[in-house]
Amino acid sequence: MSTMEQFNKIKSKNQERERESMEEKESETRTIEYVDLVKMYYYGTLASQNPFYERHFDKATQKVKTILLKYTKDYIEHCATNQPIETPEGALDSYIESFNRDLENENNSKKLLQIINAFIMYVHERLRINLGEEFLGFSDEAFEGLNYIDTTRPLDEQEWIIHNKLLELYDDD
Repeated sequence: MSTMEQFNKIKSKNQERERESMEEKESETRTIEYVDLVKMYYYGTLASQNPFYERHFDKATQKVKTILLKYTKDYIEHCATNQPIETPEGALDSYIESFNRDLENENNSKKLLQIINAFIMYVHERLRINLGEEFLGFSDEAFEGLNYIDTTRPLDEQEWIIHNKLLELYDDD
């Protein structure tokens, strides 16, 4: 095998690995993880108190933005109903299209947090009134749990804190 053939073979393998790596990254960013939301809120609160955390907040917020952009674009392309805005389905479609535009046009992390928080509150409310939908793969209780982030404790304890608080709240019912 000539040197050129060896080079082309190595180049081909590297391109294949690179393509597989990109596909993995793309598939990872199609769904939002609960920890991504926790990080965004956790670092958002800390960044408002101490500029040291702004870089972490920016990174967490941009990650959530990227995932939500893919989510909303996919929804618009594949799930939108084209119902009149007066119907619940049409109102949802319109809201998601508007949310998608807002996400695309905003890069300031603090404003993004407000936009994303409004979307999460909207989704949570639709779940709460039992419209039979589950957005982003989270339950009503999971969204409720975001209210119990404790920034006085380390980030890696947050899911445990939320879990225990929700158990405490819902075990009394």
